[in-house]
Amino acid sequence: MNFSRCHLGALRVGAINRCRIHLESGGLCSEKVTAHESVEMAKSKVKIGSILGSECANSTEPYVISRAISEVKDNPEGTHCHWMGAIEGGMPYIECKKYRKNSELNYSEIEYTFKMPADDLKIVFEKQKHVEPTRSSARISQDRHGIIDLDSSEMLTLQLRCFARNEIPM
Repeated sequence: MNFSRCHLGALRVGAINRCRIHLESGGLCSEKVTAHESVEMAKSKVKIGSILGSECANSTEPYVISRAISEVKDNPEGTHCHWMGAIEGGMPYIECKKYRKNSELNYSEIEYTFKMPADDLKIVFEKQKHVEPTRSSARISQDRHGIIDLDSSEMLTLQLRCFARNEIPM
């Protein structure tokens, strides 16, 4: 049996086959982003209103889509614990508003804010499209950030970066 090509073999023996992904656009996707690279990406690219993709250590929700409501901050106080993990004193973080998945690429912002550790950041989306609510849902108060459609190649990049250390879903 060839364990490097067999999904069940990889799960059984823990073998991970690393490779470079060549996208149809001709670009390359590195399947791993280090914590240091994540923090640098956060400091250089995250602005208020940026749409972010971050890793979440939860098997039912391996990544989180959110909107930055702050730029990168350093925690000057003690430890803050929440569902995204502990933010130690001096650790950089971003205040975010969470999105709920409607379909594979369509997400709606929900009324939930949280502090995301900057080292969990995997991508800053650049090709998303804001969706205007339909007439039937116009009674629901949605600001311009309310509903978004994400780009499929950017979503694939997020998934590859989040699943680099975990099993790749079939």
